[in-house]
Amino acid sequence: MGNEKDDTFVTNIHSYTMLEDSKFLRFMKILTFHIAGVSCIVAYNAILSGLDCFIFYYKDYSPQILLPNLYFMFNFFFQIFFMLQNIKYSHFVLIQTCLLITTITLILNPLIMQYTSELFSFIVTCILTALQGFANAMLFNLFYSLIMHLDDAYITATIAGHSLSGIIMNLTRLATFFLFGLQNKDNINKTNIDLSFSTFYYLAGMIIIINFLMMIFLKRQKDFKVALRKASPSEELFDDEINNDERCLSLSSDPKIIFEDGNYIEEEKNQNPSKLSEYEKYKYILKIIPGIHLLIFFHALITFSLYPPVLIAKQIYSENMSESIIIILIIFNLSDMISREMTRLIVLNFKSIYIIILLRLIFLFFFPVICIYFDETEFAKIFQNVWAYSVLVILLGGSNGFIISSCFIYLHNTDKIQNNLKPRVSLALNAFLNFGCFVGTIVSYLFFL
Repeated sequence: MGNEKDDTFVTNIHSYTMLEDSKFLRFMKILTFHIAGVSCIVAYNAILSGLDCFIFYYKDYSPQILLPNLYFMFNFFFQIFFMLQNIKYSHFVLIQTCLLITTITLILNPLIMQYTSELFSFIVTCILTALQGFANAMLFNLFYSLIMHLDDAYITATIAGHSLSGIIMNLTRLATFFLFGLQNKDNINKTNIDLSFSTFYYLAGMIIIINFLMMIFLKRQKDFKVALRKASPSEELFDDEINNDERCLSLSSDPKIIFEDGNYIEEEKNQNPSKLSEYEKYKYILKIIPGIHLLIFFHALITFSLYPPVLIAKQIYSENMSESIIIILIIFNLSDMISREMTRLIVLNFKSIYIIILLRLIFLFFFPVICIYFDETEFAKIFQNVWAYSVLVILLGGSNGFIISSCFIYLHNTDKIQNNLKPRVSLALNAFLNFGCFVGTIVSYLFFL
């Protein structure tokens, strides 16, 4: 092979596998990664959907503040912990294990709440929430390290899956709201609350089981095997189909060479970061492209300082507070998901991402003014119109999803970072994103002081 250019040799796994895929197979792969994105965050959305039930059972413990932040805290700190570890086991086995852990916690929680004492139930709920944060942190790291070895479509699908999770859970919440007549205060009793809560958690568990089964299908696909081989040092290294395919071997080895313009060139030893420790690799990455990680942190802080507390602080759509809250959240998540999918067609450069994030600062003015501080002023009343407010929510959600997806795709395609380090780039970006969400959630409470 050497320096000779072989026309039949494909230099990246994306074009290689896409030539072999039927439309149906390609659809199933993309669908699997959509569901993977849902699985990463569906437990958190189940917590948000079930807050009414948590408040009903644990009104003396402020669950609406404690549980979401407990999940975020464990999710963020375990993400950092896993980032700094060199995973020595199969990514596939770890993914399946984390999916099972999350499923078990989702199934157990409604049973514990319904059949045990309040104090014991609360303690166990906190433990299960912490376990969800742990498992979901691992899922984030595993999936985001894998998608950087695949093409942009898988990145977009996984990121869009996060918003799809919010849509599914809020639509379910809206359905149970009418199914159990919760718009009528007389129907807000233990039986209906339990049924509603169980629906959220068991549906989330069912989605994760589907993802578990679809991952088994995905493991049979050659491009996924190559991605696993790149990411994992375990049994994926010994897959006969990959080991007997010369092209896959060249693509899945730990590169000490870079393929450039059809020719292989050796790296200079002093420019080869593959020998660095995990901590040194992330330090090296942040040194080369520091701006994008700070931007995503600032972007997430803006969004989560408004979503969901400030966004739903004022009733806009009807006289029934619960119904209007659900509709607002559905609109936000729907616009968020559509904008993430749009990055398949529109790709932004770093400067454009920077400008849009700065422009989003205006939302910190509009939503607090309209929802909290000056809601009775003539200026605020203009935007309290159902259509005007809907446009603001769509813009907030749409810009959020578009920026997040654009940042990951930008880093996936940049030539500033070597390909073997790009999975770590995505993990660092995801950690900054989640830290921004965590800090933004705390900042949101300041608006209500």
